[in-house]
Amino acid sequence: MHQERQHDNMTTLRRVALAINLLALPLCAEPSFRSDVFPIIRDNCLACHSDQTKMGQLVMESYDGLMLGGKSGPAITAGDAESSLLVRMLEGRVQPKMPFGGELPPHNIAVIKAWIDAGAIGEEVSGGVTTALPAIESRRAVPSPVSALAFSRDGAALAVASYRQVRITDTASGNVTRTLDGHADLVRALAFSPSGRMLAAAGGAPAQFGEVKVWDVETGELRHTINAHKDCIYSVDFSPDGKQIVTASYDRMIELWSADTGGHIRTLKDHVDAVYAVDFGNEPGQLVSGGADRSVKLWNLETGKPSLTLSEPLAGVLTVAFHPDGRRLAAAGADKTIRVWRIANDENTAAELVKAMTGHEAAILKIAFSPDGSTIVSSSSDRSLKVWDTATLNEKGVLADQSDWGQALAFHPDGKSFVVGRYDGSLTAYDTVLLQPTKKWERAAGPSHLARR
Repeated sequence: MHQERQHDNMTTLRRVALAINLLALPLCAEPSFRSDVFPIIRDNCLACHSDQTKMGQLVMESYDGLMLGGKSGPAITAGDAESSLLVRMLEGRVQPKMPFGGELPPHNIAVIKAWIDAGAIGEEVSGGVTTALPAIESRRAVPSPVSALAFSRDGAALAVASYRQVRITDTASGNVTRTLDGHADLVRALAFSPSGRMLAAAGGAPAQFGEVKVWDVETGELRHTINAHKDCIYSVDFSPDGKQIVTASYDRMIELWSADTGGHIRTLKDHVDAVYAVDFGNEPGQLVSGGADRSVKLWNLETGKPSLTLSEPLAGVLTVAFHPDGRRLAAAGADKTIRVWRIANDENTAAELVKAMTGHEAAILKIAFSPDGSTIVSSSSDRSLKVWDTATLNEKGVLADQSDWGQALAFHPDGKSFVVGRYDGSLTAYDTVLLQPTKKWERAAGPSHLARR
């Protein structure tokens, strides 16, 4: 009994000592907008509320923008966190609960509330990122990855994109007939014009700018350079009449350009994350896009607004393609699933999901329809290629154990073969039916200035 009392006394003394120590601590400083609050906003909110996206007309990229509020009114009521619209949406007391990507940890919300209760005092900040990179010389020539492929309409030429250059190869012999140099960084997308006279090569520098170089295929001369976007361009295409070029970028924007002059026509803005793929349909006015926000969008090019958003994907969409008939489209990406929709009307305002198939063990990087539309080929980061029947999505064949990721994929216009380009620089053509290699190209060494910027 005596020992129990002694233990209780010691416990009481420890508690008293702890209380005294806590009281002796200085009061915590008020949260700083620049160092405490803005990092939370930058990491969780700017995908939807940057100066470019402006969802709900709310810009959180600066202190002034946050305090100005948006379409629903002021986001912050200085000195009163509980009544501030931002806090009520973060806590789910007002719908929709924010952010869309998942709720904030309680301690982050507590920091924001403490800052508001202290008067919401702030200073200007920049949502940008310092992008200065060191110039690192390569010690030896290394194979440059094949990042994009495109056949000319007659199938006589194959354009092969890599780091800072595009090679034009003769399809029959496999010989390089022309090299197009001078690109800023990795060329991530290629497209021949319908006439075959122009080649658009798109890329840019990560977190800095996008770039499209439009080349005269016959002469190899540069017609013009389009300085586009605030980040890399991941996809490019010509309209069916050859008059427009569309680009899609990591900066979440889609842009339309004049193919002849490079002049800007229109911005298509509705994705809230990186846009990885765009494709014009064969029917006038058809354009589809897919992005990291897990959406596929059909666009009204006259209004610049989406005519339809398809939300079935469960993860980022990396690749999209219109069926040659213009009434079906396919998309795939990080959820490993190929989906095919049938467009229900001429206005492209309704579509029915007709088939879905989990086709790979990892992300699907590219899909392509055969020219007759009967076959889909897919490439994946699981290092396999698969061939599918379009109507049923039944698997027709597998090319497993690829040497590296197949980042680039293109059908020959006659449909008898397709070509895959890989991250390790290898390039192979396969018979569409027999799935046997019909041609292998030698890997091209990267430029001697491979890492110089």
